[in-house]
Amino acid sequence: MAHPENINNVQYQYNGMQAILFNKLKESRQQFPDYDSKPIHVLAAVHDNVDGQLELCLQQESKEHTGERIVLIPYHLENSHWIGILMEFHSNGQIKRAEYIGSVNGLDDVPDGLQKQFTKVYPNGSLQVKSVQKQNDSNNSTALTVDNLLIAANVRLPTNINCSTEETSTLSSATYTPKEECR
Repeated sequence: MAHPENINNVQYQYNGMQAILFNKLKESRQQFPDYDSKPIHVLAAVHDNVDGQLELCLQQESKEHTGERIVLIPYHLENSHWIGILMEFHSNGQIKRAEYIGSVNGLDDVPDGLQKQFTKVYPNGSLQVKSVQKQNDSNNSTALTVDNLLIAANVRLPTNINCSTEETSTLSSATYTPKEECR
């Protein structure tokens, strides 16, 4: 049986994952104001237990945004841990890369249901597993997933983040507007 404090922690993480990403992006933009790159859009957290939620979010994102951009999607998988999805688009709207970013050791495959929802919206695309820093504890995957998503998006992380020099990269000066949660 789950402990109440664990349930509250998961609920906070689920509600706060988008805000955490926004705050890290804002912090990076303030620390590195001269760097300019493509816009980064952070979608609301998607929960694996809600049928079709990812598909709906992807459809909504493709209607609201066009052109060259990066999209970050926090995804709570199997009621146990966080993964991230990163999508980068060319200026013509075609997918440049679509990555599955898992931060827990031993969970290295894109789940079938997640891949199916993705290909319903992008029939010619597929999520590729991104090699990232991992840990063994699925209960504490939030922070590492956030950092891995930002590193994959070429966001320059503030100096208090633990990552190697070659992993440190850069951030867009775009404006970040919170989205309503996809339902």
